[in-house]
Amino acid sequence: MRALIDLLQRDDLLDGTTLIAQRVTERFDVFDDLSTDLTGFEYLGTGRQPGAFFDVDGVSVRHEDLDRLSFPEATFDLFITQDVFEHVPDLDRALVESARVLRPGGRLVFTVPCLAHLETTEVLARQRSDGSIERLVGPPGIHGNPVGDGSLCFRHIGWDLLDRLRSAGFSEATAHCYWGPWAGHLDGPSFVYSARR
Repeated sequence: MRALIDLLQRDDLLDGTTLIAQRVTERFDVFDDLSTDLTGFEYLGTGRQPGAFFDVDGVSVRHEDLDRLSFPEATFDLFITQDVFEHVPDLDRALVESARVLRPGGRLVFTVPCLAHLETTEVLARQRSDGSIERLVGPPGIHGNPVGDGSLCFRHIGWDLLDRLRSAGFSEATAHCYWGPWAGHLDGPSFVYSARR
Protein backbone atom coordinates (compact mmCIF):
# COMPACT_ATOMS: atom_id res chain seq x y z
CA MET A 1 0.00 0.00 0.00
CA ARG A 2 2.90 2.39 0.71
CA ALA A 3 4.23 1.79 -2.79
CA LEU A 4 0.80 2.38 -4.33
CA ILE A 5 0.33 5.64 -2.44
CA ASP A 6 3.86 6.72 -3.37
CA LEU A 7 3.08 6.32 -7.07
CA LEU A 8 -0.28 8.08 -6.78
CA GLN A 9 1.23 11.06 -4.96
CA ARG A 10 4.35 11.22 -7.12
CA ASP A 11 2.24 11.40 -10.28
CA ASP A 12 -0.33 13.71 -8.62
CA LEU A 13 -3.25 11.42 -9.45
CA LEU A 14 -5.57 11.98 -6.48
CA ASP A 15 -7.11 15.33 -7.49
CA GLY A 16 -9.80 14.03 -9.85
CA THR A 17 -12.66 11.56 -9.56
CA THR A 18 -11.42 8.27 -8.14
CA LEU A 19 -12.96 4.80 -8.10
CA ILE A 20 -11.58 2.21 -5.68
CA ALA A 21 -12.40 -1.47 -5.38
CA GLN A 22 -12.73 -1.20 -1.59
CA ARG A 23 -15.24 0.19 0.83
CA VAL A 24 -15.28 -1.56 4.21
CA THR A 25 -11.59 -1.58 5.15
CA GLU A 26 -9.37 0.97 6.85
CA ARG A 27 -7.60 1.31 3.50
CA PHE A 28 -10.71 2.99 2.11
CA ASP A 29 -10.49 5.61 4.89
CA VAL A 30 -6.84 6.28 4.00
CA PHE A 31 -7.71 6.90 0.36
CA ASP A 32 -10.77 8.93 1.34
CA ASP A 33 -8.45 11.29 3.24
CA LEU A 34 -6.08 11.54 0.26
CA SER A 35 -8.63 11.86 -2.55
CA THR A 36 -10.83 14.82 -3.44
CA ASP A 37 -13.71 12.72 -4.88
CA LEU A 38 -13.73 9.00 -3.98
CA THR A 39 -16.25 6.27 -4.82
CA GLY A 40 -15.73 2.85 -3.27
CA PHE A 41 -17.32 -0.52 -3.85
CA GLU A 42 -17.05 -4.19 -2.90
CA TYR A 43 -17.94 -7.39 -4.67
CA LEU A 44 -20.62 -8.89 -2.41
CA GLY A 45 -21.22 -12.18 -4.20
CA THR A 46 -23.31 -13.63 -6.97
CA GLY A 47 -26.98 -12.85 -7.47
CA ARG A 48 -26.71 -9.14 -6.64
CA GLN A 49 -27.34 -6.29 -9.04
CA PRO A 50 -24.25 -4.18 -9.79
CA GLY A 51 -24.77 -0.62 -8.57
CA ALA A 52 -27.14 -1.64 -5.76
CA PHE A 53 -26.35 -0.77 -2.14
CA PHE A 54 -26.34 -3.23 0.75
CA ASP A 55 -25.77 -2.90 4.47
CA VAL A 56 -22.47 -4.43 5.60
CA ASP A 57 -21.94 -4.09 9.35
CA GLY A 58 -23.77 -0.75 9.42
CA VAL A 59 -22.06 0.64 6.31
CA SER A 60 -23.96 1.24 3.07
CA VAL A 61 -21.82 -0.54 0.48
CA ARG A 62 -22.17 -0.40 -3.28
CA HIS A 63 -21.93 -3.82 -4.94
CA GLU A 64 -20.00 -4.02 -8.21
CA ASP A 65 -18.69 -6.84 -10.35
CA LEU A 66 -15.44 -6.05 -12.20
CA ASP A 67 -16.65 -8.14 -15.14
CA ARG A 68 -19.69 -5.86 -15.61
CA LEU A 69 -19.36 -2.51 -13.86
CA SER A 70 -22.56 -0.44 -13.70
CA PHE A 71 -20.84 2.95 -14.06
CA PRO A 72 -21.28 4.91 -17.30
CA GLU A 73 -18.42 5.09 -19.77
CA ALA A 74 -15.69 7.68 -19.07
CA THR A 75 -16.78 8.46 -15.49
CA PHE A 76 -13.50 8.45 -13.54
CA ASP A 77 -9.99 9.91 -13.76
CA LEU A 78 -8.43 7.18 -11.62
CA PHE A 79 -9.31 3.58 -10.75
CA ILE A 80 -7.44 1.85 -7.89
CA THR A 81 -7.47 -1.84 -7.03
CA GLN A 82 -5.33 -3.75 -4.56
CA ASP A 83 -4.87 -7.49 -5.05
CA VAL A 84 -8.19 -7.95 -6.87
CA PHE A 85 -7.57 -8.98 -10.49
CA GLU A 86 -6.31 -12.44 -9.57
CA HIS A 87 -9.79 -13.13 -8.13
CA VAL A 88 -12.04 -12.20 -11.07
CA PRO A 89 -13.23 -15.07 -13.30
CA ASP A 90 -12.55 -13.21 -16.57
CA LEU A 91 -9.41 -11.08 -16.28
CA ASP A 92 -9.52 -9.70 -19.82
CA ARG A 93 -13.14 -8.60 -19.51
CA ALA A 94 -12.40 -6.96 -16.14
CA LEU A 95 -9.54 -5.00 -17.74
CA VAL A 96 -11.79 -3.88 -20.61
CA GLU A 97 -14.42 -2.75 -18.08
CA SER A 98 -11.73 -0.89 -16.12
CA ALA A 99 -10.69 0.98 -19.25
CA ARG A 100 -14.32 1.69 -20.20
CA VAL A 101 -15.14 3.59 -16.99
CA LEU A 102 -12.00 5.77 -17.23
CA ARG A 103 -11.93 9.08 -19.06
CA PRO A 104 -9.38 9.48 -21.88
CA GLY A 105 -6.02 9.92 -20.17
CA GLY A 106 -7.36 8.33 -16.98
CA ARG A 107 -5.24 5.83 -15.09
CA LEU A 108 -5.73 2.38 -13.67
CA VAL A 109 -3.26 1.94 -10.78
CA PHE A 110 -3.21 -1.40 -9.01
CA THR A 111 -1.36 -4.18 -7.28
CA VAL A 112 -1.59 -7.92 -7.86
CA PRO A 113 0.58 -10.70 -6.55
CA CYS A 114 2.99 -11.20 -9.44
CA LEU A 115 5.22 -14.21 -9.83
CA ALA A 116 8.16 -12.56 -11.54
CA HIS A 117 9.36 -15.86 -13.02
CA LEU A 118 6.10 -16.36 -14.98
CA GLU A 119 6.18 -15.12 -18.56
CA THR A 120 2.53 -16.08 -19.02
CA THR A 121 -0.30 -15.95 -16.49
CA GLU A 122 -1.06 -19.38 -15.04
CA VAL A 123 -4.78 -20.16 -14.90
CA LEU A 124 -5.67 -22.06 -11.72
CA ALA A 125 -9.46 -22.19 -12.08
CA ARG A 126 -12.18 -21.09 -14.46
CA GLN A 127 -15.86 -20.38 -14.25
CA ARG A 128 -18.10 -22.56 -16.40
CA SER A 129 -21.08 -21.14 -18.29
CA ASP A 130 -23.43 -22.46 -15.57
CA GLY A 131 -21.51 -20.47 -12.91
CA SER A 132 -19.78 -23.47 -11.36
CA ILE A 133 -16.02 -23.41 -10.83
CA GLU A 134 -13.59 -25.85 -12.40
CA ARG A 135 -10.22 -26.22 -10.67
CA LEU A 136 -7.39 -26.73 -13.14
CA VAL A 137 -4.32 -26.73 -10.88
CA GLY A 138 -3.89 -27.94 -7.30
CA PRO A 139 -6.13 -27.29 -4.32
CA PRO A 140 -8.22 -24.10 -4.20
CA GLY A 141 -6.19 -21.01 -3.34
CA ILE A 142 -8.32 -18.82 -1.08
CA HIS A 143 -7.18 -15.31 -0.12
CA GLY A 144 -8.63 -13.15 2.64
CA ASN A 145 -11.66 -10.98 1.89
CA PRO A 146 -13.10 -8.33 4.25
CA VAL A 147 -16.71 -9.12 3.22
CA GLY A 148 -16.72 -12.89 3.07
CA ASP A 149 -15.02 -16.13 3.95
CA GLY A 150 -12.34 -15.62 1.34
CA SER A 151 -11.90 -15.24 -2.41
CA LEU A 152 -10.83 -17.92 -4.85
CA CYS A 153 -7.60 -17.16 -6.70
CA PHE A 154 -8.29 -17.84 -10.40
CA ARG A 155 -4.73 -17.20 -11.60
CA HIS A 156 -1.10 -16.48 -10.86
CA ILE A 157 -0.28 -13.28 -12.75
CA GLY A 158 2.64 -13.29 -15.19
CA TRP A 159 4.36 -10.65 -17.31
CA ASP A 160 1.77 -11.00 -20.09
CA LEU A 161 -0.39 -8.74 -17.90
CA LEU A 162 1.17 -5.70 -19.58
CA ASP A 163 0.12 -6.94 -23.03
CA ARG A 164 -3.35 -7.77 -21.70
CA LEU A 165 -3.72 -4.19 -20.48
CA ARG A 166 -2.79 -2.82 -23.90
CA SER A 167 -5.23 -5.23 -25.58
CA ALA A 168 -7.97 -4.03 -23.19
CA GLY A 169 -7.73 -0.46 -24.48
CA PHE A 170 -4.95 1.13 -22.47
CA SER A 171 -2.43 3.17 -24.45
CA GLU A 172 0.45 2.34 -22.13
CA ALA A 173 1.09 -0.10 -19.32
CA THR A 174 3.96 -0.09 -16.84
CA ALA A 175 5.15 -2.17 -13.89
CA HIS A 176 6.88 -0.04 -11.24
CA CYS A 177 9.23 -2.00 -8.96
CA TYR A 178 9.42 -0.98 -5.30
CA TRP A 179 11.96 -2.21 -2.82
CA GLY A 180 13.98 -0.63 -0.07
CA PRO A 181 13.86 -0.66 3.73
CA TRP A 182 14.75 3.06 3.75
CA ALA A 183 11.32 3.73 2.18
CA GLY A 184 9.41 1.13 4.19
CA HIS A 185 9.22 -1.45 1.38
CA LEU A 186 10.27 -4.50 3.35
CA ASP A 187 8.76 -7.54 1.60
CA GLY A 188 11.28 -7.73 -1.19
CA PRO A 189 10.54 -6.37 -4.63
CA SER A 190 6.87 -5.60 -5.20
CA PHE A 191 5.17 -4.06 -8.20
CA VAL A 192 2.62 -1.34 -8.69
CA TYR A 193 1.05 -1.38 -12.14
CA SER A 194 -0.13 1.68 -13.98
CA ALA A 195 -2.09 1.81 -17.24
CA ARG A 196 -3.22 4.95 -19.08
CA ARG A 197 -6.54 5.02 -20.96
